[in-house]
Amino acid sequence: MSKKADCCFAIKSYTLNDRMKDYARQLHTAKQKGYALGGVSDFWLDQKDSGPLVVLRHDVDVMKIGVEETLRIEQSLGAKATYYFRWSSADDQTVSFVKKAGFEVGLHFETLALLAEERRLSDPMDVTAEILSEAKGRLKDEIKLFRERFDVPCRTIASHGHTANYRIQMSNNQLIGPDDYSFFDIDLEAYDSRLLNLFDCYISDSPPHHNGGWRYGMTLTEACEKRINTICFLSHPNNWFFSTEIRLLSLVRIALKGVVRKEEVFHSCFPSAAGRE
Repeated sequence: MSKKADCCFAIKSYTLNDRMKDYARQLHTAKQKGYALGGVSDFWLDQKDSGPLVVLRHDVDVMKIGVEETLRIEQSLGAKATYYFRWSSADDQTVSFVKKAGFEVGLHFETLALLAEERRLSDPMDVTAEILSEAKGRLKDEIKLFRERFDVPCRTIASHGHTANYRIQMSNNQLIGPDDYSFFDIDLEAYDSRLLNLFDCYISDSPPHHNGGWRYGMTLTEACEKRINTICFLSHPNNWFFSTEIRLLSLVRIALKGVVRKEEVFHSCFPSAAGRE
């Protein structure tokens, strides 16, 4: 889309609050074209070449917003998905809704970032071996507490991108590698390179005012039309359904600053920390 088209799309999305209809269309098109729609754990544990597949992953960054809507769409299509909740976005009602539907629930962790904020760390050199060790211990406790708090298996977890991660130039997923899985008692971290290498395409949404609502440019429908076999679709429910406050603030932002259009390429960690994976 052109920048003018991006702007029209963003204004329409926030004004009418109707982007969830497009989420339904994207999944419906995938199913029509013969794609299975499943969650992270099932794909990781199965790993069979059983034809075209879309792995549906949701990072729930904001409490409640859009979760019930995306899940109902998925249920209507016989799909499954994985929902990763931050501590700040997890509440009993929403997690219970996802759990009772038979969908996977996991922790969207930001342990290193929160520790960096607590210690006021602002430079990569501040992140010592002691800090990393303490953060790993905290993450292990968090996973255990998340399981107990919400009565879920939490066999997979996913790193969250916090503003503090940009200051220390290190992702939260730098705390954990495949050799650490037994220590944390999990099966997978969602940015594990072994998982990512199984995908032929990695798609992510974005807010309507950023890259036309698709972070890396390609939509799920476009990937399916190209017959890409194995697709990971990361979405954030709050990018598809908006509170009144977000709608108003976003429209004001567009009026003042316009929309964002820039080329982005997916990577699972900060380049300066890549050697730690």
